[in-house]
Amino acid sequence: ELGEAQDVQVELGVREREKDVARDVSAALLPKSTPQVAGFTIADAHEPGIEIGGGFHEYVTAGARCIAIVCEVTGEGIPAALIGATARAYMRSEFERADSIQEALSRVNAKLSRDLRPGLAVSMVCATVEPNGTSIEICSAGHKLPMVHFHAAEGKAVKLHPEGFALGFEAGPAFERTLEVLCIPFAPGDRLLFASEGAAQVIDAAARSMRTRPEKTARAVVAALQEHAVAEPFPSDVSCIAITRNA
Repeated sequence: ELGEAQDVQVELGVREREKDVARDVSAALLPKSTPQVAGFTIADAHEPGIEIGGGFHEYVTAGARCIAIVCEVTGEGIPAALIGATARAYMRSEFERADSIQEALSRVNAKLSRDLRPGLAVSMVCATVEPNGTSIEICSAGHKLPMVHFHAAEGKAVKLHPEGFALGFEAGPAFERTLEVLCIPFAPGDRLLFASEGAAQVIDAAARSMRTRPEKTARAVVAALQEHAVAEPFPSDVSCIAITRNA
């Protein structure tokens, strides 16, 4: 019995060390700072969950453009964290040199399709802003949670959910054929909110948080999630990005 107890203790120790490694990798995927784009306020928030995965949010600068990304990975633990690190590296490289979102994601998809075993995939949603721009370009690759666009003039929020397959799921032309990129008008005071799928449990939190100060929008959504969870830890990580066009 003592030997069995020792074996269990060793196994638990190994699992804890694996969680620590995965947690360190996941933390390294998060951006060190939030970009400054003329005419806009960009804010983000991240709250870790019980399950350690490979999800992250990131910003890529391509010329004058800034691409804000929220990404999720199937699976958990060290394998998911490593897939997330690989996907992040591919996205940074391709977004920096491609002329369009479609071109960048097509290249990322081709690379991930070679790397991932069947059943694994990477979903992402992104928004592109340019200094003092009047519109935002958005795209979703297999991301299940819609974006929320708050129209300041009407005082209402609408859901936006472009179509697209997850990255690494399909290597052929079907990915490029289904990928939808939308260009939405973005008036002064408008806000765009997008988050990882862990935020889906919150009811109406996004609309309430749109009325906070721009730099506090993302954190307000996470606070609403915590209130909704009633002191229970999040089952998975939550990343949230809010983009506001300054008045």
